[in-house]
Amino acid sequence: MQICVAGWDFNKSLYASLSRNQLDTHAVLHKKGDTQGVPFCLIPNEGLEWGIYDYFLKNLWDKKSPVLFMQDDISIVEDSFFTEMLSLTDDFTFIHDSISKCISSERLFSGTGQCFKASSKFLTYLWKNHRGFWYDSKNTGQFDGGEHAGIGVFLQRLKDIQKKKIMVVNNHFYAQDSIIIN
Repeated sequence: MQICVAGWDFNKSLYASLSRNQLDTHAVLHKKGDTQGVPFCLIPNEGLEWGIYDYFLKNLWDKKSPVLFMQDDISIVEDSFFTEMLSLTDDFTFIHDSISKCISSERLFSGTGQCFKASSKFLTYLWKNHRGFWYDSKNTGQFDGGEHAGIGVFLQRLKDIQKKKIMVVNNHFYAQDSIIIN
């Protein structure tokens, strides 16, 4: 499993946990900051996390591994979180830190770009059919707290995949007591 970290907040405990566990991790940053030794690259601030995820897919993904995508404001409470993520085998899974978020998101077919895991099959499909993750290249960091264009387009693509029965993509995992998503 590879890990893509969307760098903006530079949560020291997250980067320390990633470094300590020596995972195949790369931080893609929209601004400079301390990644505690995690390899990183700095790209233009375009498209919020979806611009980062698209960059990772096109430039850093090994084309065979599943990928855990996460923002860097997440806190890893237990290192067992990574073992839990390795055990997930579905094509696409949103990761939650609250059972209520998990249940309501599954019921409403919703989620965020804060933390999710995607299989190689899913990422290959996304690449071949959509040329990667769609993102709003004109968004240079504006976020009003609501749903932004990137997640809206992404959720619609998930719904289309689900409707065509290509893959099961409305999966939600409750990472009980192992992470805190801010």
